[in-house]
Amino acid sequence: MMVGFLIDNVWVAVIPILFMSFGDGVAGIVRNLLYGKRTKSWGNLAMFAVCAPMVFAVFSYAGLISATLASIVEKFEFGLIDDNVTVPLVGFVSLLLFAGPIKIT
Repeated sequence: MMVGFLIDNVWVAVIPILFMSFGDGVAGIVRNLLYGKRTKSWGNLAMFAVCAPMVFAVFSYAGLISATLASIVEKFEFGLIDDNVTVPLVGFVSLLLFAGPIKIT
């Protein structure tokens, strides 16, 4: 969150954490309901359904791009790097790239 203060927009740092906490949580629930085990599946569609309205309210279409990228990254495994790292990282970087450090008042 300190990065959000440094770039004068706390939401750029908070929203990716919300992607992980709420979006990935819902994806896990959907996976368990559909498959009954931990597997990479299309629970990321549920993640997008939770993340998209949340981020659209703050960042409009730049936020939708970020939610889309984070949901796609949640679907795949990248070797030793867990999705608990990649989802917020991709969300943060994409918000920086597409929304920029704009001041939300």
